Amino acid sequence: MAGPASSEREVILEILFRSGGCLSSHHFIGGNHEASNYLCELHYGGWSLPNIYFLWFAGVVKFGNIHIGGLSRIYNARNYCLGHHERPSYNDNTIRSVYHVWEYDVHKLMHLEEPIDIFLSHDWPLSSTNYGNWQQLVHYQKTIQR
Repeated sequence: MAGPASSEREVILEILFRSGGCLSSHHFIGGNHEASNYLCELHYGGWSLPNIYFLWFAGVVKFGNIHIGGLSRIYNARNYCLGHHERPSYNDNTIRSVYHVWEYDVHKLMHLEEPIDIFLSHDWPLSSTNYGNWQQLVHYQKTIQR
């Protein structure tokens, strides 16, 4: 068992990540497997269920002195610069592009005045396979190519 936390930051991180019951609300981002039609109704993010908060396109919440940021959706080069253009009811193209990351949302996060302490992303960070145990990563994530 760990000794007492030495700072407010450590206490907050312990609450956020300890096993067992969660003392805080849950926060999530969207990817390409969520119900986009439902999440689009929460245009600015918000409570999707009791105690479950959706950060939406690009959002940040503050928990104590910890800033938790998130960028929803997956990267697609063809749609990256298009911006928000999808509207219900979706056609064959917009049903897919609705879950693509837009440059506009990335820029919003890049212009924050305070740094983000914890960042949530559906996509893997660029070059993430260059760190840690690469062989173990490839063993568990068969979709990663050399």
